Amino acid sequence: MKKIIFLILLVNINYVYAQNVKNVRELYLTSHNNKSTCDSLSNYLNQIEEKDNTIDAYIGANNLLISKFSNNIIKKFKYFEEGKKIIEQSIKNDPGNIEIVFLRYLNQRNSPWFLNYNQNLGEDRDFLIKNLNFISDPYFKNVIQKIIKN
Repeated sequence: MKKIIFLILLVNINYVYAQNVKNVRELYLTSHNNKSTCDSLSNYLNQIEEKDNTIDAYIGANNLLISKFSNNIIKKFKYFEEGKKIIEQSIKNDPGNIEIVFLRYLNQRNSPWFLNYNQNLGEDRDFLIKNLNFISDPYFKNVIQKIIKN
């Protein structure tokens, strides 16, 4: 009986985690040109109690978005550096995570050249292409394919 309860809890935890990542991903992908969606993403990320490397990477990516919308140059740079640091740490902790590599690729690709955050573009693109078939979510797979083609 204990094993059955444990399995049910494990399935529920995995489902909640998958929903969190899916919701975060959708909010993130729609927030690149919308400050209020970026703020909504921040609020959603702050509400997640159990964070892992993927959620941490989205927190970093969200910091990069916040820097984009900031009017204060010092805060803009602070958010950018903090976001970059969080993404890089997430990659270091889980280098085979497709979602985290995608976030770094997307952010390096969209970062201004003078911020010098573009060192991994080629390697991340190759990694994404090589691992595209391991992505089970058709929406996410399609997003990556479109971004790589552009």
